[in-house]
Amino acid sequence: MTKTILRVLVGLAAFVASATPTSAQSIDLKSDLTFLTTELPRLHAAPWLHTPRQAFDSASARLMRRIDSIPPNRAILEMARLVAMLGNGHTEFQLFSGPNAFSRLPVRLARYGDTLRVMVASAEHRNLLGARVVRFGTMDARTALRAIEPYLASDNPMEFMHQAPTTLASPEVLHALGATRHRDTADIVFALESGDEVRTILPSVSSPTAMVTRAGIAGVIPPWSAPKPDRAYWFEIRPDLGLAYFRLDQSADQRDHPTIESVAQEFFRDVDASRPSVLVLDVRSNSGGNNYRNQPLVAGIASRKHYHARGGLFVITGRTTFSAGTHIVRDLLSVASPIIVGERSRGDPRVVVNRESFDLPSSRFIVDYTDVVDVQGTGDSAFLPLDIDAPPSFSFAISGRDPAMEAIVRAIAASRKAP
Repeated sequence: MTKTILRVLVGLAAFVASATPTSAQSIDLKSDLTFLTTELPRLHAAPWLHTPRQAFDSASARLMRRIDSIPPNRAILEMARLVAMLGNGHTEFQLFSGPNAFSRLPVRLARYGDTLRVMVASAEHRNLLGARVVRFGTMDARTALRAIEPYLASDNPMEFMHQAPTTLASPEVLHALGATRHRDTADIVFALESGDEVRTILPSVSSPTAMVTRAGIAGVIPPWSAPKPDRAYWFEIRPDLGLAYFRLDQSADQRDHPTIESVAQEFFRDVDASRPSVLVLDVRSNSGGNNYRNQPLVAGIASRKHYHARGGLFVITGRTTFSAGTHIVRDLLSVASPIIVGERSRGDPRVVVNRESFDLPSSRFIVDYTDVVDVQGTGDSAFLPLDIDAPPSFSFAISGRDPAMEAIVRAIAASRKAP
């Protein structure tokens, strides 16, 4: 009953705030900070599971003492750090949502190891496609990647591979980190693919439009296993490779499309008819949904015991795999012996949570929190296991190749040659 009343009060505060538009001048960051540091611990199911209460309170008090003396965007980013201190990927300060959301740059960055590359850009900045970020203002790219980590909510460090490039591509973020001098532009040095370095002043944009890709400009044909923009889950039977492939990019039914369950049923009918030697489940882009939607796939594999032995089932995971995307792999590990390929997932397989959210009353930034934390695993690792390391790379991306699928095809071929 108490939790229900608190939710009503939080919703009422957000409703009252939403009745009046805000501006940077009218935002009361002190009241937002007070609201955040009061309500987040009260609503969160396990706020001190990873960080002691004393550490959180000390950091909150330090921010309150200096909040009037720092730029608003820096204060907001520091509130994101407070939320990230709770150590859960579902408990997150949404910097890029709401009426006062941080803006973006007209480029999208991809991370390959400790380097950042421009893989998508607005049409007027297409000359930067493929370029490597050398420096954000006064801060080199590697330093910036390390600097942003404390502000990112995470289950494990793979979150930094996933979210750091997106978060750094914001002029407010770069300014708040002390890398650049202005909040509405970013001074960045790029190394072009030709080897030449260029210094570019990029403007802020609220919603990038007319974006072009490095692969599209070069005419690169994506691999057959690449995501399909109009389909969140699909399958393909590949007799030439001796495998059946199912791609699950979300654990939620897609509106105006067949359900996951109906597509899974069709998949297993085709599997039973064609009898491929190997099944491949690809969840590298699955950031979650509802684990209940995964169960037709889990049950289908569980009932086909000839795919349980080592080498009969491959699962592709990656830096985006999270929440229900992680849980389906955990469930498959309990019924079969899959070989996991790609990258480690950013989700902790031991913990199941439910996510809720509230708005800060003045700025109306959205804060996600977990109101249910169910620890279902007993291991000491916040990662899914990984058997074959096959991470994305710039060279593969610009040539239309899939490192994970190539690794699986090699593994299948090697098993056929084995005595």
